[in-house]
Amino acid sequence: MKIFFSSLVLTLILLNHIYSQNFQFGIGGGYSYLDGDTYFTQEPTESPFNHQLGLSDCYNISIRIKYITSELPLKIRGGFDFISGSSNFNYVGIRSPINSFFSDMHLDANQNLYSLSVAIETPIIKSIVTPYLSFGALINIFGETDVNITPEPDPHFTHEFRYNNSLRAGISTGFGFEYEIYTLVIDASLNYNFMNLLGKGDVASEIKEENFNILNLSFIVYYNL
Repeated sequence: MKIFFSSLVLTLILLNHIYSQNFQFGIGGGYSYLDGDTYFTQEPTESPFNHQLGLSDCYNISIRIKYITSELPLKIRGGFDFISGSSNFNYVGIRSPINSFFSDMHLDANQNLYSLSVAIETPIIKSIVTPYLSFGALINIFGETDVNITPEPDPHFTHEFRYNNSLRAGISTGFGFEYEIYTLVIDASLNYNFMNLLGKGDVASEIKEENFNILNLSFIVYYNL
């Protein structure tokens, strides 16, 4: 263990010497809002016939690294984001189209996403607090959509699209603000992410995968290497 920590410290010292302020490493998190009127966002209380998931409010955990060079008027950013949403509802619904009796029902749902990103950041104006614009590409892994409804509805009554460790590609656009203090950079950003712009799949001809768009509010603290 001592050898591991000694090697880690030595590596950081060498990186600091070799790259000299060219890299910033950051970690943080924030709030994610799942946009649109879809199966994933609507609450099950809105209709007794469809058991929507109500996953609009999510949280995110982010790891970032930025590359800065005086030769370019921009920063290159790489990132990894974990985004998770869960819901818990008691509602009155219908279990089956045949026996269409109203029942007291309970829904627990969860959707996790893992997102890799590469983006560019362009400062609008350099000042004590520097605003910037960003644009990037995303590779996203949608974890299995976990849905538990009790009492369980008729399986022929629930045909909504659900993910099962699915790969999708998308883009991200947004803006943010940076404030540098000593060796740290405080970064606040708002990004709109089109998570499944490419690679959509369908359950059947009449059941399409809906757009999965996320508004991300993130706060990241960077360290200048």
